[in-house]
Amino acid sequence: MDIKRFILLSLLLSAACTTLSAARDRSGNNPTIHLCGDSTCAPKDMSKGSPERGWGMVFPGFFDDGVKIVNHARNGRSTKSFRTLGHWDRMMAMLKPGDYVFLQFGHNDSKQDDTLRYAPAYGAYSENLRRFIDEVRAKGATPVLLTPVSRRWFKDGVLDENCHGDYVPAMKAVALEKDVPLLDIYSDTRDWLKSLGDEASKPYFMQLAPGECECYPEGRNDNTHTVYSGAVRVASFVVQRIRQTPQLKPLSRHLLRKTVSQPCPCLQ
Repeated sequence: MDIKRFILLSLLLSAACTTLSAARDRSGNNPTIHLCGDSTCAPKDMSKGSPERGWGMVFPGFFDDGVKIVNHARNGRSTKSFRTLGHWDRMMAMLKPGDYVFLQFGHNDSKQDDTLRYAPAYGAYSENLRRFIDEVRAKGATPVLLTPVSRRWFKDGVLDENCHGDYVPAMKAVALEKDVPLLDIYSDTRDWLKSLGDEASKPYFMQLAPGECECYPEGRNDNTHTVYSGAVRVASFVVQRIRQTPQLKPLSRHLLRKTVSQPCPCLQ
């Protein structure tokens, strides 16, 4: 082999190695979305046959492999108990620069008779959100606030549009104050439920007749928690808001062009 061919081959090999190394770096630095929230987002125990699904369970089905989703949400958690029960510290130990932390709380913060969870909207709730935001930013990650999913509270065919009281405006105020991306999932789910009406919205929630599900032999009348179809619809609203939010453009690039009907049928 003459010297010119040897040099050319060496340059090509070097370029190939550089490209491969860069590809590995990119794959190793892919962002993670950490979901922090309550039962409306949380993973569920599918081994017992319950049809309940949190929207965080189907959320990964909307993304390509360039984004990892870790669902830290747990049933019954508020901004207060999520920290005191250790979930926040476990999430922070995994958090790396370039990640995103989605914060969706409000359902359980309002429970005044529960000292473990209660956090007044314009008091501890807002302060807890500010603290979450500051700690996430200190690690080089991006906090994102999500207003809570609307409850399916109908009376005489009319949806209760104030099911979360001051918690939605309180979160919006914190988002504005701290210049944090806000995904207004409450407004989206509220408008969706209003458009469906009382009867047509029932199949999306844990509305089970006696004997319909072995887990609940006496049936269940649950207007907060969703089944698979409801979880998919809520997740699709989150995805739509991501697409509309300029600060989240790096995540939008990883969204798949899927229909909302079947992002991950294995969870049905």
